[in-house]
Amino acid sequence: MYDIKYITDEKGTKTDIQMKIDEYYSLLEEIEDLRAIAERKDEELIPHNLVKESLEKYE
Repeated sequence: MYDIKYITDEKGTKTDIQMKIDEYYSLLEEIEDLRAIAERKDEELIPHNLVKESLEKYE
């Protein structure tokens, strides 16, 4: 999944991580997607056929 390296202190406690910047941005994007899903979970759903019908009006 992600190539993460842990940085530890002298006691062996994990204090930081190091990862590739592109993986970091990918992780941020995934978090943003999950946030959007969580915000919209209670929204009313519109049946597919109604969406399709409304889009066909604009063709």
